[in-house]
Amino acid sequence: EATKHESGIYYIIQDEGTGETYPDINSEVEVRYKGYFIDGDIFDQTQDSSTFTYELSYLISGWQHGIPLIKRGGKETLFIPSALGYGEDDYYTIPGNSVLIFEIELVDFQ
Repeated sequence: EATKHESGIYYIIQDEGTGETYPDINSEVEVRYKGYFIDGDIFDQTQDSSTFTYELSYLISGWQHGIPLIKRGGKETLFIPSALGYGEDDYYTIPGNSVLIFEIELVDFQ
């Protein structure tokens, strides 16, 4: 059901969002998200109605390729191989070589 992107991530777009434009690598993105492993264990997520805002160019490659696929208000699921996530090394609670799954809602960007 997921679509393979040329970068190597897989994605499912639940809602493309609205507006004429998509974010790009230089955008500051505001998102709600849940990140989990293949076994379903959650490693990180925004709480309740809170959001996370950051410049896309500073985030993992999987997000840099995946978030520009949706517009403001869009929702997607990204399946990110370790090479486009945190790589071979452990990163906080994420073991090296982990495939990451993110459910992302793009609240806003500029």
